[in-house]
Amino acid sequence: MIQPVIAIHGGAGAMSRAAMSAEKEQEYLQALRTIVQAGQAVLARGGSALDAVTEAVRLLEDCPLFNAGHGAVLTSAGTHELDASIMDGATLRSGAIANVDCVRNPVLAARKVMENSKHVFFVGDGAVDFARGEGLEIVDPSYFSTEARREQLLRVQRENPEAAVLDHDGQAMVARGQPAPADPLDADKKFGTVGAVAVDAQGNVAAATSTGGITNKQVGRIGDAPLIGAGCYANNRTCAVSTTGTGEMFIRMVAAYDVSALMEYQGASLEAAAERVAFDAVDLDKYPVELSGGMRQRVAIARALAVEPDFVFFDEPFTALDAALKRRMQDLVIAATRAAHFAGLFVTHDLLEAARIAHRIVVLDLVGNGIAGERLLPGQPGEREDGEVFAMVQAFLKADPLFRHIHDVDERRVA
Repeated sequence: MIQPVIAIHGGAGAMSRAAMSAEKEQEYLQALRTIVQAGQAVLARGGSALDAVTEAVRLLEDCPLFNAGHGAVLTSAGTHELDASIMDGATLRSGAIANVDCVRNPVLAARKVMENSKHVFFVGDGAVDFARGEGLEIVDPSYFSTEARREQLLRVQRENPEAAVLDHDGQAMVARGQPAPADPLDADKKFGTVGAVAVDAQGNVAAATSTGGITNKQVGRIGDAPLIGAGCYANNRTCAVSTTGTGEMFIRMVAAYDVSALMEYQGASLEAAAERVAFDAVDLDKYPVELSGGMRQRVAIARALAVEPDFVFFDEPFTALDAALKRRMQDLVIAATRAAHFAGLFVTHDLLEAARIAHRIVVLDLVGNGIAGERLLPGQPGEREDGEVFAMVQAFLKADPLFRHIHDVDERRVA
């Protein structure tokens, strides 16, 4: 008998320690812990993988911390458009709905599509009518709204009205305008789609994905979450996949199915297949601005090295990455600097990261209307020197119009 297991996600990306209080961190961790335990309990009772992922995603939809169901983000028109999909790896049956605004639990509607219709995908009013006909709970669209999401939309529209901000990212924009950060999710680094994958005691796998879309998106836009093969896929011969990230990229790559195909047709392991889809199988020239999960950084570094530079400027290159990927990227950069013999200037707010990578550290702090700079050697805090690297920092600051007025106020404040 196979050991039944479930895995869930509340969205890809990095949590900002600077903005996360201990209470907020525990709130997220406890929600995820409670939900994964509920899914595991289904499996422990002999339930199917399909039942386990359905229950887990339903609970994620009901939790306002995540961008699915209650707590979903708002479109540019201030409305909600929710999407979900589900797939049974034993039979390859699947179901999906998209652009609904009153079905309380989109994942339940997706499962009804799979089980009780001859179709796979319903959209908009047709999806709502189908869900209502199946006896699912219909709610007023205001049920999905929270004050935090409304504030998030207003901030995005005020600061960058043309932008569609990926999932939870807008919350960080709100946080930046408050005296104390209210949300730990970094802008452009957090994707709030939720999902679950599971294998049951019979060896059957299943996957489910649900999302509220992206903040300030154009009405009618659909991402990868409800698309079988892009945001959700399950096959007993290979694996179960639920994706989260830049939806358009996953759609173009048919990412979820591609992981399964690499395993089935090339004999790749799950880890190798996922690694290849995430990092290798991308048209780098065509879609550079839509990469995530470390790929954007890898592309930037590769392009910099291609011109055989003497000097490379890195602007917080690892901020968006989780701890494991951050370490791998740091190792890559360290190896590259040694192999290619170029100098690098890193800008980062993480002194531990700086100490690991750099031979020398420059600390810049805003002081009043000026900038005070110190060049330190790791392990020798407070020791001040002059040198080429710090001269480069001065040059970068003076060349940037954003800082020019600071230097005009008091040039002596720059060491």
